[in-house]
Amino acid sequence: MPEQFSNDALKLAADSTARAITKKKDLSITKRNWNNFPSNEGLYHGTQQINQGQMDRWHVLSTLNYLPRKQEEAIIQKKIPELKGKENQEIIKNMVLLAELTRQGFINGDISTLMSPRTVLSWAQNYLIFNDLLDSFSLTFLNKCDDLEKPIVMEYFQRCFEEKNDS
Repeated sequence: MPEQFSNDALKLAADSTARAITKKKDLSITKRNWNNFPSNEGLYHGTQQINQGQMDRWHVLSTLNYLPRKQEEAIIQKKIPELKGKENQEIIKNMVLLAELTRQGFINGDISTLMSPRTVLSWAQNYLIFNDLLDSFSLTFLNKCDDLEKPIVMEYFQRCFEEKNDS
């Protein structure tokens, strides 16, 4: 049963300006998993794919994807003002590009872990602390990856930053 919201307005932070949806009689909001990504593999604990019969009960279906690259870059630059400047803009651009490669690799079934925008933000914050792209990347994301997938993830890193590593 979908969760029923009893408050007068539902706040959505889908973009930088929070918009409200006024509650209508019998309004409910539910979510479903990505197409072709049920929890049978154990990737998303506590979730199950919704079948077509259940989906037919909803009048409005929406898809929420990742932000466009430029918006994701702008958010990181805004959240971490210390990374302003032309050289740092290039670093942020490549961080987001690497995140997109992990997302595509996940969709293709090449890797089982992907980078969320929050992970990219954490990586940028760790980069400020450690002042090393590879170390901060390893501590933020690479160490979460399966050992068999680390070479693939490092290939993504090399594509974006043209660095080599033996890990």
